Amino acid sequence: MKANLILVGTVGLFCFTACSNGPGEEIQKNIANFETSWSEFTKQATEWSADLKTSMKEDEEHCGKMENEVSAMSDEKCKTICSSAYTACKSDKEKYAGMWKDWETMKSEIENLQTQFAAWKDKVMKGGIDKSETQKSLGEWYEKKSTMESKLSEWSNAIITYKSDCQKHMLSCIDACNSIMESMSKNQDKGKSKKG
Repeated sequence: MKANLILVGTVGLFCFTACSNGPGEEIQKNIANFETSWSEFTKQATEWSADLKTSMKEDEEHCGKMENEVSAMSDEKCKTICSSAYTACKSDKEKYAGMWKDWETMKSEIENLQTQFAAWKDKVMKGGIDKSETQKSLGEWYEKKSTMESKLSEWSNAIITYKSDCQKHMLSCIDACNSIMESMSKNQDKGKSKKG
């Protein structure tokens, strides 16, 4: 009888420990799902920042080349038209620099959130946060991730616009200069015909 009481008491203690010290299977699964989605997000963010760096480098080289070409132009009309295109190119360059600064701020935020999440998870696993509060907090973690994902998407669209605008400015410069050169060539031909 005494042995049975000890056994029952041991089982009861085990159940109490399991139930009070640590989250249930559902909570653990939800946390694991968030960690997976967070890992995918940070990977995406890292790849995006590498693409941004490449775009910045390409824009830097493009602007430098354009500046040299504009400076070397002998025709003043061409120079005036292409100077405005170069000004627009420099504006894009400044936008890239601003975006990189914003990215560095987000990167620090990501690192801080990872540290905060690790501390929060440790507390949950030790049973320091109840189920309802844990679910509420998980929802807030997802919201933070979603906000940053939206920002990355917004920046990605902006980069596409920057590249498109820069290309348009360059093409307008080329088209205008070609038109001017063609007109000059025709005038020269007319002059030759009159002399002939």
